[in-house]
Amino acid sequence: MYNPNVPACKHLLIFRLYNEQCKSLIRQTAVSFDGSTILGAGEDGTIWRWDEVDHPSVNEKKQVETRRHCRHCRRSRD
Repeated sequence: MYNPNVPACKHLLIFRLYNEQCKSLIRQTAVSFDGSTILGAGEDGTIWRWDEVDHPSVNEKKQVETRRHCRHCRRSRD
């Protein structure tokens, strides 16, 4: 998935959605106009939905992840 909200490094504009219950390959995706919801269609016929979450535990995790260094450009992701 392409993420236009990370301007620090062009290699960080792509990210991977993950769900432990999803066992098949996602063949097609659709994104809502505001970018808050992503739908994925699996090759086994399942439909997966990812919603943007505004929760303190999620925000804390994002802060930790944004302090990692990009291995491609050797810059901090702050």
